Amino acid sequence: MRVKTVQDVGNLVHDQRKALGMTQAQLAARVGTSRLWTNQVESGHGGAALARVLALLSALGLSMNVDVPEHPVAPAPDPTDVPARAAGAVATDSDTGRKMPMPKARPVPGKGH
Repeated sequence: MRVKTVQDVGNLVHDQRKALGMTQAQLAARVGTSRLWTNQVESGHGGAALARVLALLSALGLSMNVDVPEHPVAPAPDPTDVPARAAGAVATDSDTGRKMPMPKARPVPGKGH
């Protein structure tokens, strides 16, 4: 699909998220942003920088295309989740933006930890 506007990007993000059965909050958590930011991108309001990049490409006679898979595949789990928890990392609540300490990962009984 040819991407000409920020709204095109928003529509693609929305459609792909829905096809994968994800909520805005789940997508935001995966990306490390807020649900509000995800909503703004999907609505075509969250991309001032992207709008400039698209204008720049257009001024140069270039365009951007996004390959949309015929059959959406769920993304792989984030491999950084467990190590971050083990290190006692801080998470940001995607709805409120508050920082919260994450509980340390606990060993699974009988797994040799």
